[in-house]
Amino acid sequence: MRRDLESHLENIAGIISGASGEIYVASHPSADPDSISSLIALSHLVKSIGSETQPKFIAVNGVASNAAKLLEVGEESDLYSVIDYTPQRGDLLVVLDAPDCGRASISCDVYEHVYIIDHHALNGDPARYGGGRTHVLRDEYYTSTTEIVVQLLKILGERTPVELDRGISTAILAGLLYDTRVLQHPSIIALDSAQYLMMHGASIGDALRLIQTEMGLDEKIARVKGIMRARAYRVNGYIVCISHVGAHESSLAQLLAAAGCDLAVVLSDKEDHLRISLRCSQNLCRDEVDLESMLLKKLSSTVGARYGGHRRAAVASTPKLPMGEVESRIISILESFFGSDLKPLKP
Repeated sequence: MRRDLESHLENIAGIISGASGEIYVASHPSADPDSISSLIALSHLVKSIGSETQPKFIAVNGVASNAAKLLEVGEESDLYSVIDYTPQRGDLLVVLDAPDCGRASISCDVYEHVYIIDHHALNGDPARYGGGRTHVLRDEYYTSTTEIVVQLLKILGERTPVELDRGISTAILAGLLYDTRVLQHPSIIALDSAQYLMMHGASIGDALRLIQTEMGLDEKIARVKGIMRARAYRVNGYIVCISHVGAHESSLAQLLAAAGCDLAVVLSDKEDHLRISLRCSQNLCRDEVDLESMLLKKLSSTVGARYGGHRRAAVASTPKLPMGEVESRIISILESFFGSDLKPLKP
């Protein structure tokens, strides 16, 4: 693993040093703290390699509310600039915290070089990169994309001075803490990365404050409406919950999972597609069972769903179809998987 990272670092350093044009960075829609902390770490890596080109973050997909402060930290530290348009051409694009360009909602074929850095286990949308050379640093062993870039920084620091101040180290740590649930589910590399950042002054308390936000009224309303619409089923000793909201589907899925649903499925009707957020309990998704084998692969083959995420937490999108039709298909796939009917829970 160390040797693989060293090889990628040499590759990235060579591409960055030879880049004659702009360096662009993109992530998945509503970029979360892991995405932005990865951006901060990557931009510092670019600077430490000696490049005079400052990365530009493509923000057309939006940034999650709990990542807004982090985005400001990197921008105010002059590590990168933020743009609100999609470039029509470029020398280098780095896609962070997304398994492919499709998930980042960006076309890769207009860039000379494309680098994907990601840690997600599931990828139901095989990348189509078009022209140029594409490199992929992707390993589900890592619990965050942030720790991958931190390891690159750490290896670079063994060769050349890498100056990380307390503020930047803390901002980078924030994303790592977010994706590991404050180190409740870390990889060994995550722990090593956290130690490295703390040795450079990072504060866990300050990092958590950077990503703490008060829940807005619109999210509260979405959660309450989602609970009111939720339908719960029993099957083989498990509880399956299905609901729908206009927005904040991920927040509702987390809430349903916390309430005791072994599988939470939340649908949201968007302008040009149907978005599905899923959460699975450790009791249900274990051994050879994950969201892909249980539901997502079949959903992809039957309704053309694209998906990405982890074994127990994922997001899918389908073409613009009636929500009732997709929900019926989900129930049918689950009943086939469990080999039993989903029986509605009575109030």
